[in-house]
Amino acid sequence: MISAGPGDVEGWLGENSCVRGEQLSLSDVEYGNRRRVSRREQFLELMDGVLPWAQWLEVIRPFVVPPRIVEVVS
Repeated sequence: MISAGPGDVEGWLGENSCVRGEQLSLSDVEYGNRRRVSRREQFLELMDGVLPWAQWLEVIRPFVVPPRIVEVVS
């Protein structure tokens, strides 16, 4: 059986846990779960707003060469 002292529990849960008597607000929790939006994601969202992906596929579909299926002879 593993036993832990009070200092160990605080270390496991982080310094912002409610074990220390401080309760996190909802905005703290939401901000903590947020992740940074990459430049690539920002660009793709912008491009999707300018020209939605489904419309773009319909425009280029007649010009796309279908992939060739190659059979492997063993």
